[in-house]
Amino acid sequence: MIEHKIFMELEEIHYKYERLTSLIGILHQFIAEQVNIIGAPEHSLNDALYEIELEMDANNDRLKELFQKKGGAA
Repeated sequence: MIEHKIFMELEEIHYKYERLTSLIGILHQFIAEQVNIIGAPEHSLNDALYEIELEMDANNDRLKELFQKKGGAA
């Protein structure tokens, strides 16, 4: 039962990793454009970077907890 719960946690972390990878791809498209991006919300790049940073921090904390539960090194 515990291993199933850990597996589900890892699946959720993987899903969030894929989502963050997608956001990074979007940012690469913005950055590749000319400086004068027309139609982009004013702070969209900063907001996306901030969201990525928060999600990555949260996922790192969750991974540390999972490794500690399994007796691994954090």
